Amino acid sequence: MKYIKINAFVPILGFEQVEEKLKESNVPGITISKVKGYGKHMNFYSTDWLDTHVRIEVFCSQDEKDFICQAIKAGISGLEVHNGFVTIQPVQEIFFLSELSAAS
Repeated sequence: MKYIKINAFVPILGFEQVEEKLKESNVPGITISKVKGYGKHMNFYSTDWLDTHVRIEVFCSQDEKDFICQAIKAGISGLEVHNGFVTIQPVQEIFFLSELSAAS
């Protein structure tokens, strides 16, 4: 089975809606991190131009990709600001640390 990692960078004010849609969709696990950066949209009111976003990471099978991306899109659909983006990366291997400790 092929695995992927989905990174969704969403505005900090909208991440709760995206998180809720992912929960409603029964996504088995997410990681949420507060990140700062700039790119297409800069914060000109900040001395370093950095804007704060939330990065939501989801590891899933290739088959679940479209379903999870639809949940993310549904979460941001009500927001006025859409200055985020989603990346999808292949994952070579996934293993749990508990499996490693049991094997030794």
